Amino acid sequence: ELINTKGLSKGDAIVLKAPATKRWNRLVRNRCRWGSYREYQFRIEGVEGKTVRLNQPLRYDFPTVDGSTARKFHPIRRCGVEDLTLVQTKKLWTDGVAFVGGWECWTRGVTVNKAGRFPLHAVNAKWCEIRDCVANDAWYHGGGGTAYVGWQHAWDCLMDNVTTTRMRHAPCVQWASSGNVIRNSTFHGSDMQWHAGWTNENLFENCVVDGYGRSGTYGYGAWASPPEDTAHGPNGPRNVVYNCDIRSPRTGLWMGGMNENWLILHNRFRVGNGPAVFAKTASFDHIIKGNVFVLQRKHPAIELRTADCVGVEVIGNRIVGGSGRLVAGKGKPLIEKDNTFAAYKKDAARPKPKVPSIFEWQRRATRK
Repeated sequence: ELINTKGLSKGDAIVLKAPATKRWNRLVRNRCRWGSYREYQFRIEGVEGKTVRLNQPLRYDFPTVDGSTARKFHPIRRCGVEDLTLVQTKKLWTDGVAFVGGWECWTRGVTVNKAGRFPLHAVNAKWCEIRDCVANDAWYHGGGGTAYVGWQHAWDCLMDNVTTTRMRHAPCVQWASSGNVIRNSTFHGSDMQWHAGWTNENLFENCVVDGYGRSGTYGYGAWASPPEDTAHGPNGPRNVVYNCDIRSPRTGLWMGGMNENWLILHNRFRVGNGPAVFAKTASFDHIIKGNVFVLQRKHPAIELRTADCVGVEVIGNRIVGGSGRLVAGKGKPLIEKDNTFAAYKKDAARPKPKVPSIFEWQRRATRK
């Protein structure tokens, strides 16, 4: 229900936004002083008086107490870039293929060699796709938003069959991005990232990530920014890592805090130095199930560093190497069962879940 629906009609695009107020920042312990965390785009299905009916449910609340707003906007629609190679020959602050404010746009069969900043990217985008593409290197690998492949302020987008080399952060979602799927892709020399700004309900599945890179990666297999990070802020609930193969010199998955109900299922983590999964600062209610953890050094499989990491279920994981300890830290698992240990060896087979793809399973279920 809006104060005024003048100018709104069925088929229009609308943005809901809740600012980062003092109330919300206290609630999620956010110390970052900029950025947009709660934002989502919808299609209007109907207008009756002051009531607007949207095409899908809200993934979280937009409280009126925080001064939430609704704004009509006009995206570009159904535009595509296909079957070409882009080569950047000079060090310029430019992207390869970037959609800004696009709905139902796509990049397919494109190779980008040494883009300036982002080879393949979308901002303020919904229902966009990046398929069957390759990104090789970038001119800029320093701090401040360089060499990412993924989504920013993007919703319900798909990345499928993409290969990248010498990126900083790939695959990467940030700033309110949610409902996105990144799958069947290989990322050489970069880390998986929920990089900033309350990303939520994103799915990474069947991705191969090699964090042994020298292009500005953090060295973790996967990393989610912590609430005390003044440049990025915390990341939100219900993200999923499913059937992925992640290799890293440091901790496999590092969760900085305020992460709720993440699903870490049927992955292989091969870790040079550190635990397979680390969590702190009210990172809670996760399910860590059916994974293979290969730990090269004497570390526990999982570290719940702070006592407010509660409600974590640790079920049916296989730990190869490590210290022989399943969980360390002040946090205590809610459920701990059917986990097994084996002596360290350099490799161990990936898990084989009965359902190889959540994405495909959900589409089949929807069609029924």
